[in-house]
Amino acid sequence: MTDGVSIPILPARDLVATRAFYERMGFETGYFAPGDRGYLILARGGLRMHFFQHAELDPFANFAGCYWRVEDADALHAELARLCPARALDPAPRTADGQAVGPARVRAD
Repeated sequence: MTDGVSIPILPARDLVATRAFYERMGFETGYFAPGDRGYLILARGGLRMHFFQHAELDPFANFAGCYWRVEDADALHAELARLCPARALDPAPRTADGQAVGPARVRAD
């Protein structure tokens, strides 16, 4: 048996806004079905993101997340910050030797 791939399915209050946000960061829409039971699939290279509609989602009480393992976290962070300048992107935390190990977050402010 060959190991497969795990893809997160994350909640989103507004799939239209979520789609627009990720498309600004270079993701392409693979599937989009808006509505009460909506679903969205996005891809950028080897990164895959799936979202389901959750209109009542409180983003400050939500613990869902996704880890992107990439070759160069600093380069990706710089590119995403350039592509989406209206949102503040916090850099990922670092180990003592400088490796990015934690989540880079998009601040809600």
